[in-house]
Amino acid sequence: MPFLSRSLFPAAAAFVLCLSGLPGDAAAQECQRKLNFLGANASDSRKLEALLICAEETRTDLDALQMRVSAVERSITGLERADGRLQTSLDGVDDKIARAVQASERRTSSALATEARTLRSEIREASGSEAGELRSLKMQVTAAERALGRITGRGWEEFGVAKRSIGRAQNNDKDYPIVVAATINVAESNRCHARIKVNGLTVAETKNNNSQWDKSCFVTATVPPGANYVLESAPHGGGRPRVSKWTELR
Repeated sequence: MPFLSRSLFPAAAAFVLCLSGLPGDAAAQECQRKLNFLGANASDSRKLEALLICAEETRTDLDALQMRVSAVERSITGLERADGRLQTSLDGVDDKIARAVQASERRTSSALATEARTLRSEIREASGSEAGELRSLKMQVTAAERALGRITGRGWEEFGVAKRSIGRAQNNDKDYPIVVAATINVAESNRCHARIKVNGLTVAETKNNNSQWDKSCFVTATVPPGANYVLESAPHGGGRPRVSKWTELR
């Protein structure tokens, strides 16, 4: 161990004391205890040796502490990076949620709009159908009222031989039934016979077989709308039947 002058020892001792002032540095405090243990009579070389050993141990502890600090700093840096990645991930999740909500709102809005259009179309169709049915019903009611008016306002109309005669077919051009009433007269003493046919079917018939002169036969029938009708008479002997009265309730 080289010789150490008394002028250097106070500086070395001050260095150890400075190290011992570090908070929580157990190695520096241990060096201070060793120097105190040597006492004031210990040689400078022993004191310097003890100081160097303590300094080395303190430096080693400081290196270890620095390594731990570096490790902590790296851990903090890693945590900060992880926190940044987490924040980025959370931002991405927020964006996905926002997009999903917007897409759902668009789908919901589109579905509601489609349902509204369908409902409006159904309402229009129903309204149009009901309106058409109502118009048809009104037309039927109007037609019925007109027919009823014609029926209730109809009266008996008389026709002469020029328009109505035996064997001449007629047609009911009304949209309601009419009533036909005809009288046949035979001047001679022959039998009187008369019948009304509707669409070829005999619906009314009468005969008068007495021997009196100027006999008459009366027949009447109801004729449906659009049906044809005809008055027939079969002459007997020399008698010639003729229409003496022809009326219709029209």
